[in-house]
Amino acid sequence: MSPERILSLLGRRKLDEDELDIELGIVRNPAVLAELEHQVDTLSIALTNFVNAFAPESIVLSGYLGVLLSLSRERLSTAVRVDPVGSEGRSVRLERARMRSHLMQIAPAELAFAPLLEDPVTHAPR
Repeated sequence: MSPERILSLLGRRKLDEDELDIELGIVRNPAVLAELEHQVDTLSIALTNFVNAFAPESIVLSGYLGVLLSLSRERLSTAVRVDPVGSEGRSVRLERARMRSHLMQIAPAELAFAPLLEDPVTHAPR
């Protein structure tokens, strides 16, 4: 699952997450829709396996996976519903990371705090 095939089918070289959301929200190209369906199927299987292996309460998807979640939330939510052997069902909450296209802006800010986080005593303000 990666956006390269979708971008190629759209005739685009690069779109950020927000632009891709918009583009895919209005696309009617059958080839693009078929590829999206294939990628959502693959993500459904991956999420189901993850839930069966680790039993999380929630899963946060970011980047391109967040785009797929916004396009097919109901389908992906259905895929991660698991009925364990016991009588109690389990539900898993799927969320999309909130920073979306702005996520990469956080990394440079974290670099400034890295020395403080590694050694708070030495780097603490005096």
